[in-house]
Amino acid sequence: IEMYKLNKAEDILNKALKIKEKICSINDETMALSFNNLAILYEKKGDYNRSLEYSQKALKIIEMLYEENRGLKNLLKHAN
Repeated sequence: IEMYKLNKAEDILNKALKIKEKICSINDETMALSFNNLAILYEKKGDYNRSLEYSQKALKIIEMLYEENRGLKNLLKHAN
């Protein structure tokens, strides 16, 4: 039963990711959340290589968003 639920969740998460890929930027925060959700799912399924792959994708986006945010804060600080 547990594996059935994980497989069903995987299908749903992958369908949601495909929709987001069509409407969101690859660097969108919601993409990072989707990648992270898949990483958690694959970890629970014992597929650690795929879990790592999706974790790295999520981290890359989060790091990029952090740098953009930090740059914007610096720009605003110097504008005042």
